[in-house]
Amino acid sequence: MPAKAKGRPAGTSAGSTLLSGLTGSQTAETALLFLALNGSGYAAEIERITGLNKTAIFSQFRRLENAGLLARQDVGRTAVFSFARQPLATAFKNWVERIANELNDDERQRLSARRKPRATGKKISFGEKPPQEKV
Repeated sequence: MPAKAKGRPAGTSAGSTLLSGLTGSQTAETALLFLALNGSGYAAEIERITGLNKTAIFSQFRRLENAGLLARQDVGRTAVFSFARQPLATAFKNWVERIANELNDDERQRLSARRKPRATGKKISFGEKPPQEKV
């Protein structure tokens, strides 16, 4: 049985060890693997799924955005990050996706967000209060 790398969660691959070594952070590694498996994400979502600190995740996202590897889209008050559509960022994304595909099923499942579609027929409120009936 191969020895587990010190400090690494079960199911992580040599590629993910390399990824955290290159990014300098296990938080950045986990956030990048999350983006590779889900396409996009935001810090609070990744915090909820992984238990990592939201501020640390956001800090890593900003650092990778400044390096040109991630793109940010503001949706209301939420900053949603995804891989940038630049040639170098696309090559990096492909490499991270290959590492994500090497994860065992449990780890891949843990990092996959469960995003439910909106219920059929459910109205969108946009924060408006429904009219009150007079009694």
